[in-house]
Amino acid sequence: MGCHVFSAFHIIALFAQNGGSLMNHVSMLKKTSLNSLEKKLEEQMLSLDLLDIQVWTLKDPESYGWANKAHADFLGVDKITLENKSIYELVTEDEAKLCVEGNRKVFETQEAVKTEERVKNAQGHERLLSIVKTPKLDENGSVEAILCKAYDITEVERTQKLSKANQLLQKEIKARKKAEKSLERRFEFEKKLSQISSRFINFLDIEEAINESLRDMGKLCKASRSYIFAFKENRKIMDNVFEWCAEGVSSQINDLKDIPTANYSWWMNKLENNKTIHIVDIANMPSEAQGEKEVLEGQGIKALLVFPFYIRRELAGYVGFDDVNETGEWNEEDLAILRVFSEILGNALERYQSEESLRESEAYYRTIFETTSAPTMVFEEDGTISMVNGRMEEIFGLSYEDIGDFRKWMKHIVKEDRRKVLKNRCLRIENPDLAPKDYSFRLIDKQGNERHVLITVDCIPGSKKIVSSLLDISDIKQAEERMEKSNAKLQKTLEDVVNSLGSVLEMVDLYTAGHQQRVAALACAIAEEMGLSEVQIQGIKVGSLLHDIGKIAIPPSILNKPGKLSYKEFSLIQDHPVTGYEIMKNIDLPWPVAEMILQHHERIDGSGYPEGIKGTEMLLEAKILFVADVVEAMSSHRPYRPALGIEKAIEEISQNKGTLYDLDVVDACLSVLAKDSGLLQA
Repeated sequence: MGCHVFSAFHIIALFAQNGGSLMNHVSMLKKTSLNSLEKKLEEQMLSLDLLDIQVWTLKDPESYGWANKAHADFLGVDKITLENKSIYELVTEDEAKLCVEGNRKVFETQEAVKTEERVKNAQGHERLLSIVKTPKLDENGSVEAILCKAYDITEVERTQKLSKANQLLQKEIKARKKAEKSLERRFEFEKKLSQISSRFINFLDIEEAINESLRDMGKLCKASRSYIFAFKENRKIMDNVFEWCAEGVSSQINDLKDIPTANYSWWMNKLENNKTIHIVDIANMPSEAQGEKEVLEGQGIKALLVFPFYIRRELAGYVGFDDVNETGEWNEEDLAILRVFSEILGNALERYQSEESLRESEAYYRTIFETTSAPTMVFEEDGTISMVNGRMEEIFGLSYEDIGDFRKWMKHIVKEDRRKVLKNRCLRIENPDLAPKDYSFRLIDKQGNERHVLITVDCIPGSKKIVSSLLDISDIKQAEERMEKSNAKLQKTLEDVVNSLGSVLEMVDLYTAGHQQRVAALACAIAEEMGLSEVQIQGIKVGSLLHDIGKIAIPPSILNKPGKLSYKEFSLIQDHPVTGYEIMKNIDLPWPVAEMILQHHERIDGSGYPEGIKGTEMLLEAKILFVADVVEAMSSHRPYRPALGIEKAIEEISQNKGTLYDLDVVDACLSVLAKDSGLLQA
């Protein structure tokens, strides 16, 4: 039979290549052995019935000549009945028109064509066929028939569409991660600004406060140095007065004293016009900044960022950040926040210059309090509010008269959040070390709008007074809500993709649909019994629903074969974990789904496949999936055997736990099945 199949293919190939006809060959050989040739051709045509490829002939654009069994089965008719049948009697009118139109072109042009046609099969399912149509010429060179060969490429098309969907999903996941990182970075910056503002309200040592603030902000923006230069003698001289350096970066503060500003006209022109100096690459500075470039290169600086600050509305110096490791630019959000930071330091330095005269007076504290950029309040020991700065009214519309009494203040807190505020206050009185330094709640402003705020709380040294600074984080909360909605949408998209991938396999393997769902249900229940996290359980669910996706590459005739598989057929079956891994490995998922698929037939004693790894090398998720897969498979019907039953499945994993199956996973599985014996029911 194998020889016959080869001969049939050989004849078709010669026919397609040379444009000749089988009848031409018959004519040439009639004189020698006509009966023998006709018998051989008949045997070869019969051998085409053994092929999965659909083969047929057309004697004219609308009528069938001959078809093999695969094509007749596809259309749902007997191959004898199909002979001389009109195409219009077998498919819809629209499908027939397109098909006949293409057939006419082959008859007219006498040229072979390859086309794709959508046709409904006998079950009513639309399938995409790739068809090669080759003209068969008679002795006069006219087309007397068309030979057609068709391949079902529906699953290939589905896989391509799913691949595109996966690519779009990965792009959206990457965009979401980028947005999340940007949001987290902005929140960290703003939180640090709030802490720095609070620090300058109750400081005892202004120099220490400035140095700590330069350190905090320098680390946050990943600078090599952060520093302050102050002008003197009517901006003719500048000094490096404060500096923080990252580990391994040399200090420059002692070498940068009494520097004449006249030597740096480009630099000073920028600062005097209140412009930020943002140099992405020192090597590319303009020619008019040659003097500045030489100094910066001498210090090993590759990129920098400088903001002017003012004292009593006069340019008093600048705050800078250097990078000695690499070139690059700060983004716009960082620039905006760092400019606010420079303003805070400017206010601090202004207060620093007035420290000696204001240290013992109330005016000193009032000046500090009022010039801070954050809305701030001072709580007395008895809970009353004694001071409210102007920023409170500017941002929230709340003056001292609105919140000076503690009861008035509580009325401006959303009712559901009042308990949290009172609880934290009581904790601060009882045990200040355990009380949170910052927390969020909802504040009602003067116009009655709810505003999400972050409050930073600190004690004034030497007293029991509390200084509280507020930061409006409403935009951040709204962004978080939008992000949660986006995450929910992404989760739904991911579920749709997983279900679509599963449906592709269901078209090939008839028992897969219920199998994968039941395995997922049991595996998730085992994971929950073992106390795994929600994230791990979600990953196990996805891996379970896709664990047999590699079977898409296995012919349905093997997957659904009722009898015993041959060695070659079983080898193909054993390849499906590797095929599934190759399909999933490049999809960016938050769980090790590809590895779970690869390992779901491995055994802890190393006797599994495809790699024969042992228990210590297997993922816990794969161990769980393996047990759930075995239990479900033994409990369910298969094409090659009836269901063995849940009792046999329990006996199998119980007898082989510790050798084939993980001990803890088996114990958890037995516990789950004892609680819910109907878990595996369809």
